[in-house]
Amino acid sequence: MKCLKFSIKQEYFGIKINCIKEIVERDEITNIPNSSPEIEGIMDLRGNVTSIINSRILLDMDDTDIDLDKYVIVLEFDKGLIVTEVHEVFELEKSDIDNIITEDSSHVLGITEHNDEFITIIKSDFN
Repeated sequence: MKCLKFSIKQEYFGIKINCIKEIVERDEITNIPNSSPEIEGIMDLRGNVTSIINSRILLDMDDTDIDLDKYVIVLEFDKGLIVTEVHEVFELEKSDIDNIITEDSSHVLGITEHNDEFITIIKSDFN
């Protein structure tokens, strides 16, 4: 499977590329009152309203300095993940993913090593 490698802060993550519609620069995000904590708001992408997810909160990371996150990975189900940087597409075999168990691993598929770097592979079907 092909995955997109991206970073949030200084940590590397990957997501299956077949669920990605596009990658855009972060633009103005409109806040939605009373939404879930991980929902940063919505963005208008060429007339389509897209829910924008604060990936730091989704993945239980410190969300200070989120203004440093420059990109939104738009997924096929009209949700976008805010990320710091987008790096590369890489090939990955399912057998290369080590399952990890954490307190809340509902969004994490596992971890792999690529070019001497650990990459956390996240699920693409989160809600």
